[in-house]
Amino acid sequence: NMQDLDSVVESLSAVLSDAVYLEPDVYDTQRELQKYKEIIKVKDNKIATVEAELELAQTELAISRGKQRSLEEELHSSEAAAATLRHEQDNNAVVFNMHFNELLLKEEEIRKQSEELEKLKGIIEVLESGRK
Repeated sequence: NMQDLDSVVESLSAVLSDAVYLEPDVYDTQRELQKYKEIIKVKDNKIATVEAELELAQTELAISRGKQRSLEEELHSSEAAAATLRHEQDNNAVVFNMHFNELLLKEEEIRKQSEELEKLKGIIEVLESGRK
């Protein structure tokens, strides 16, 4: 048993000879510094996560802006096409009104010529009845 005790004492002596003694103030300071290092590491990880989220949000924003520009271009194109169609419709309306007015004038001219023809027919009938 004594031999076991001697070997334990030798082992303990070897460990203690390698051990460093720290004063309580130094130990407490080092322990607090270690705690702050751990807090800083957690904060750095959080910063990295937030930066990654920011980068993702910026990418999504760029994509959204690209889509918005594309939609705005389509809108301008559609508005231009609608303006062209309105202009063509206005032109067609002007042409239609012109032809309609021409038809009304022709109809009036035909009515007047029909009246004159009826008068001439009446004159011809009177002249023919006078020859008999």
